[in-house]
Amino acid sequence: MKKQILAASMAVFMAGAMTQTALFANETMNDNVQIQEIAQKTSQVKKLDVNDIAQKSEAITVEKGAINGIQVSGNINGAKIQLKEAFDFGDKKVKQMIIEGYEKDGKDVKAEIFVDDEKEPIAVTALPKLTDVDQKAKVTLDRELTGTHSISIKFVRQADEDAANVTLQTIEFVMANETLAAPAQQNEEKPAVNNEEEEAKKAEEEAKKAEEEAKKAEEDKKVEEAKKAEEDKKVEEAKKAEEAKKAEEAKKAEETKKAEETKKAEEAKKAEEAKKAEEAKKAEEAKKAEEAKKADEAKKAVTYAVTKGNNQAHVKGTKGALAIQFGQAANKITKITINGAEVNQANYTIDKNGTITVKEDYLNKLAPGKYNVKAICTDGEGNATFTIYKEGTVLPVNTGSETNFGLWASVMMATLAGAGILGIMLKKCKE
Repeated sequence: MKKQILAASMAVFMAGAMTQTALFANETMNDNVQIQEIAQKTSQVKKLDVNDIAQKSEAITVEKGAINGIQVSGNINGAKIQLKEAFDFGDKKVKQMIIEGYEKDGKDVKAEIFVDDEKEPIAVTALPKLTDVDQKAKVTLDRELTGTHSISIKFVRQADEDAANVTLQTIEFVMANETLAAPAQQNEEKPAVNNEEEEAKKAEEEAKKAEEEAKKAEEDKKVEEAKKAEEDKKVEEAKKAEEAKKAEEAKKAEETKKAEETKKAEEAKKAEEAKKAEEAKKAEEAKKAEEAKKADEAKKAVTYAVTKGNNQAHVKGTKGALAIQFGQAANKITKITINGAEVNQANYTIDKNGTITVKEDYLNKLAPGKYNVKAICTDGEGNATFTIYKEGTVLPVNTGSETNFGLWASVMMATLAGAGILGIMLKKCKE
């Protein structure tokens, strides 16, 4: 029997210890008396929504929470949000504040509470993590608040840490109560139990009940954690799906842009080729027109005959110029060429009668040989020849025109005839 009583006593002790552990699991920096006082005070609670945010820092994103409240993410260190509606406490005094929320990824984040436009926070508290049993941060304000005030929350992390993900669900301001009663003391003595077996039985039942409650609390916690993990998983999957969708849309937009650019480049290339083809066509047509014009002009060109001075001769080193006349081309000769090379106008003259005079200085520079003179006229051309002999050559007299050949022939015939007659006379004299 004593062993049963001892076992029951141990069970009662363990049940009491487990109950005490569950009671203190939800405490932060405050003791039991403070928590009891908060529970007995009247409060003003604000459930947060994305529409409640009036201003936010550019480095963060504020979205609807997975279950409720708001989700603040991004480079959260130093970021700040301001609530749209002010809190009106009237003549009541507010001394304490409760923030319900958590940091999703298990990172350390502090919340600094500011009122109105004040530069210094009225309270600072560490936000719970997702794995904490109690996801409420309870903090005492630096001073009591009354009247109407705007509220801002600034998030603080170490400067070298990365981003964080905070969910805020409610903000609660607790009104101070000057007439709060002290917590009730459980000092009444229970009547002694005479029946030892009955007492042992009750102790055992009490221990079982405490054990079942602890087991249920642990199961409820696991169910809640699993539920939140599933919700977080769905949120992450939805986020990835949205990012994949955006990436696909960006890819299609880029492909469309490149296709459009390729199309424009191809059209520009075709336009350039068409332009070059058109220019080549026009150039070919212009060339043919020019050739036809030249052919027509050549067809219509006039050939002028030499009227005086063709087939002349000049001995190098002697004086005298060559005068060649194209009488029909008077006032039409523009320039001359000798053996196809244009002659500088300083080396010849052209008069109004169509006579070209080639100067002796130019003639003496030419090598011995036969040369062709071409007179270029406005509507045609004329051709003549002359011969350059080497120095010391003796030429017949009166060379210089086509009629001189007949003269030379007559002189030669007369000379031969005279020589024949003279021979006959000499022969007769000898006889």
